[in-house]
Amino acid sequence: MNYRARSLTLFISIVVLCCTTMYGLAMHWHTTRSPQRMTVTMLDIGQGDALYVRFGDGSDMLIDASPDRSVLTELAEVMPWWDRTIDTLILTHPDSDHIAGAHAVMQQYTIGRIFDCGLRDKHTETVKRVYDDIREQDISLQSVYAGDQFDIPSGEQIHILSPKALVPQSEKDSNSCSLVFTISDQNATVLFTGDAPAEIEEQLVTRDSTILDVDVLKVAHHGSNTSSVQSFLDAVTPSIALISVGEHNSYHHPHPSVISRLKKTGAQIFSTVDDGRVRCVSTGEMFECRGE
Repeated sequence: MNYRARSLTLFISIVVLCCTTMYGLAMHWHTTRSPQRMTVTMLDIGQGDALYVRFGDGSDMLIDASPDRSVLTELAEVMPWWDRTIDTLILTHPDSDHIAGAHAVMQQYTIGRIFDCGLRDKHTETVKRVYDDIREQDISLQSVYAGDQFDIPSGEQIHILSPKALVPQSEKDSNSCSLVFTISDQNATVLFTGDAPAEIEEQLVTRDSTILDVDVLKVAHHGSNTSSVQSFLDAVTPSIALISVGEHNSYHHPHPSVISRLKKTGAQIFSTVDDGRVRCVSTGEMFECRGE
């Protein structure tokens, strides 16, 4: 083959490769940014919490950030490789198994805004480093409280149920401060609970139990017996329960009594120990979940 023929062959090969790559990228963009149904993925990060939500318009949210850098490995599996922005980061409360990985996340991703429960004076190096990062990067930070609502352009709605506004810092402990909120896609709703204890669950039931009737429950405090009281589960009536927990953890989570109460409600139980990463896709009427 002479030089001209070789050059032509090489040129055609490069063109074909470029066209194939551009087509692949276009299809990837279409499937991740064109209107889709909301997905909620419970990330497999061990003993802690991190859940990734992708809305119908392609915007996204990370709810808690794991105890360490393991969240980065999981995010790489569920986010498009080219997407280096997380639109909203929610820090439900300042416990290290929920917040510590936020430092690594903020080093690797651009964060659009952060919501927290307002408890920022828990004096640990972990919390200090995370909030130092937020200040240094000048990330929008907002404390949110019961009654606050946020609308996603594709139609999903976020409703904050707890904590109540303006609770004195002296009366807050980190678990009781946990952000409790729902995200709804038409008639399909997920309830996120952080580490909210039984006291908070009972307050929510007393306040208005009708707002708690959801399809998917992120079980509070990794299935600890300090949460998931029967009156709360009776109000929530979840079809699906998600438990983020580490294998052979020293706390013996999830507690057998919590599993028993969840089974009594008829919920299908998914845990990161048994199912790994769990992905739930909204149909607009319900959620369909499976382990990955």
